[in-house]
Amino acid sequence: MFTKTKKGFTLIELMIVVAIIGILAAIAVPSYTKFIKKARQSEAPTLINAIIKEQIVYYDEDTIASNFAILPNAYAAAAAGQGVPGINGVGNSKVAANWAVAPFSTMNFTGPSLAVCSYGAVTNGNDPIDGVQISAACDIDTDAGNSQHPDFNTTTLASFSLFVTQLNYASDGHQSDPILNDDND
Repeated sequence: MFTKTKKGFTLIELMIVVAIIGILAAIAVPSYTKFIKKARQSEAPTLINAIIKEQIVYYDEDTIASNFAILPNAYAAAAAGQGVPGINGVGNSKVAANWAVAPFSTMNFTGPSLAVCSYGAVTNGNDPIDGVQISAACDIDTDAGNSQHPDFNTTTLASFSLFVTQLNYASDGHQSDPILNDDND
């Protein structure tokens, strides 16, 4: 008298659903990864511009020596050939940034407590009066492990994104070059 009705999905129906989910995942994951990489790289130009503004303020302030002599204006920078890290290593996740090192501590710059990239400002030649190079090294996809900030003469890093700009003082004021990105990541 009673008839049993079968409830549930057939094996074919389940396989079709799994195939559709697999196709959607194959499309979505690369797009998501690309989006995350672009979002993480947006930190570097923003902080480099903030560092440029602090460099200009530092340059324009009068510096007084211990003997009360007014020193010539200069940008805050490390010596040429000595890259200064803003963080102790770069990776794909934010790590604690150390802004209490020169040149950042010299100009009282405080960036975010967590950062993705390593930042530095080094002299543009022999004298910080002439100008300064501000750069950031980012390892967004973590294929190169930890690395310190590059030295002044480094123009490319394998498996890293490098952002670089120059800030110079000329007779008509401060001039900064566009931020260049060498994306090897």
